[in-house]
Amino acid sequence: MTVPLSWASLEVFQDCKLRWKLQYLDDIRLPVNQKPFLVGSAVHDTLEEWYRAGWEPGFVKANIQRIFDATVRERSIRLSKEEARKYGARAARAARIAESIYLQMEFPQRDVSVETRFDLDYLDGAAKLRGAWDVLDPSRATIFDLKTSVATPSGKPGQLLTYGVAASLSGMVAREGAFIYPLLSPTIVPVPLSEQRLVAHRQVLDSMVMEIASGSVEWNPSTGSHCLRCPYYRTQHCPATLREGVREGDGEVTGD
Repeated sequence: MTVPLSWASLEVFQDCKLRWKLQYLDDIRLPVNQKPFLVGSAVHDTLEEWYRAGWEPGFVKANIQRIFDATVRERSIRLSKEEARKYGARAARAARIAESIYLQMEFPQRDVSVETRFDLDYLDGAAKLRGAWDVLDPSRATIFDLKTSVATPSGKPGQLLTYGVAASLSGMVAREGAFIYPLLSPTIVPVPLSEQRLVAHRQVLDSMVMEIASGSVEWNPSTGSHCLRCPYYRTQHCPATLREGVREGDGEVTGD
């Protein structure tokens, strides 16, 4: 088995090994509420198209509604008129602010890559490390990740460290990371990617891959607030029940 490795799979593995087995090993797919991810998907797609259009002035404003509507159709999301208005307005606001930040950061004048996917052999082919850099800026040796959170910052250092490991495997240097929050303040939150931190994080990735590849994993459920954003929770696939002290809203997804 080639272990599927990404920031998402690492986070799932650390939260609950049973969920990892159901999702990545058994490939059991259950319906997931797509509404919390709608704004983020539309904004990311808009900025990627802007980049591929050569940073055309006025592109974001002219195309965000079209791309938002396309995202709704492609994901077969049913929205009320009020939801469509609310999510559409949020996407437009996030895209406009992100555009302003990208211009302030001079991304159009730099040799950056936007929404660039990677698919890399890891540990001599024992795993495939997959993901995407939102903005990779080699001249600054920095990786930027865009988050459209509206309540609290959703970025975790492990995500940028995973992307930093991928950059090093691709022959690039990444010494800094940063989360961009167009709908929050501060809008840019730096995350140092020192060599020491990257080495330590790579050890975490190695440990996960070797544990799975060796067949030594005990696929037991782990309960916590993450259960409330797990598609298998309260289904026939998972025997876990929440322990006392986990509040019903703790694990709700509010968007990316």
